[in-house]
Amino acid sequence: MDDGSTFIYRNSFGGTWYFDENDPYNNAAQAQSWNPALNATFRYGTDKIRGVNIGGWLNTEPFSSPALFQPYLSNSQPAVDEWTLSVAMRADTANGGISQLENHYKTFITEKDFAEIAGAGLNFVRIPIPYWAIETRGSEPFLAGTSWTYFLKAIKWARKYGLRINLDLHALPGSQNGWNHSGKLGTIGLLNGPMGYANAQRSLDYIRVFAEFMSQPQYRDVVTIFGIMNEPQGPTMGQDALSRFYMEAYNIIRTAGGTGAGNGPFISLHDGFFSRSQWVGVFPNADRVGLDTHPYLCFNDQSSSPMSSYATTPCTSWGSLVNNSMSNFGLTTAGEWSNAVTDCGLYLNGVNLGTRYEGTYQGSTSRVGSCTPWTDWQNWDSTMKTAINTFALASMDALQDYFFWTWKIGNSSVSGTVETPAWSYQLGLENGWMPKDPRQAIGACG
Repeated sequence: MDDGSTFIYRNSFGGTWYFDENDPYNNAAQAQSWNPALNATFRYGTDKIRGVNIGGWLNTEPFSSPALFQPYLSNSQPAVDEWTLSVAMRADTANGGISQLENHYKTFITEKDFAEIAGAGLNFVRIPIPYWAIETRGSEPFLAGTSWTYFLKAIKWARKYGLRINLDLHALPGSQNGWNHSGKLGTIGLLNGPMGYANAQRSLDYIRVFAEFMSQPQYRDVVTIFGIMNEPQGPTMGQDALSRFYMEAYNIIRTAGGTGAGNGPFISLHDGFFSRSQWVGVFPNADRVGLDTHPYLCFNDQSSSPMSSYATTPCTSWGSLVNNSMSNFGLTTAGEWSNAVTDCGLYLNGVNLGTRYEGTYQGSTSRVGSCTPWTDWQNWDSTMKTAINTFALASMDALQDYFFWTWKIGNSSVSGTVETPAWSYQLGLENGWMPKDPRQAIGACG
């Protein structure tokens, strides 16, 4: 690896790696025997996307990488998003200042993770990336440009192990949703408010830069999907404004790469929290456009029902919706989903915002119970692990083409352990509640 250490690549699925420093753009690697090598055609809608997000890495958020934020929670302006984290780190010169973020990039995800992902039977990674991977302007405190260096490493690692990449633009100027993972918690300033259209134009400029990059011959067979905006708050923006933005972005991307298979990326459009049916017919005759949905159960009404009671919930809740969308719109992916059925977990709703389950979240009306049984994974018994595994398999079968959120959850610096276990694919593999072979999901919904 980059630091000189070594590891053993274990892949029981016939995957083959390839790396030759004299032939750095060779795409012969194959993640598993049943998946097309990078130099072969991936048939979207026929070949299944079995993917995982690499969250909390290049686009940080408190619940995925809590140890980054915890040293600054007692500040007068606590670190609750990457904006306030960046401000706090820049002031903390004694501990390395903003360079602490680059150390996180170096250590949180490495080549070994990509090897393990291929070895887990997965064939895609969705990598959230912020606009400041390109640049910052004015008083924006983010570390500009550095995360892009590590995205280039991700391409190298993905190419080596035969993994395809979905580059997801997770944070856009002004914030597309006002949530912490958009870079700045608070108001929505994209397609909304006095700077809404200026921020939209700036976002389109960045989309052009990303599109021109990934359309180059040496990258287009590795970075094959472009998610142009993560979780925009469509009801605030309005579907018409969001649709027009999507069409502008579509034209920019197709101008950069051309039309037809192999020319530029497959374009992934988040549903904006509108129903899937509301997008049918919006982009007639568009070239390689898919709809992205994020089906989470945990942010809905909370229940004290045991994990085993959710065994068929993905099948009954999502199966027919996905089938209908695949028929009426086209490729429909679950860009994010998890094993969580409650909102229990450290900072899951945001820093110190509590949980619905324990009745401590703003607007909660009652306490359902203690979160401990849902987060104390070291004490989960075989019944709990089997129930989670059953839920995961049902989710995979119902969603068909998916990216689990997320590959890795970082340890809390306070407890020294993962406190949101239902969200970590890696932890589940290591401890027996995630399937060793995602193909086991075939037929789980009957």
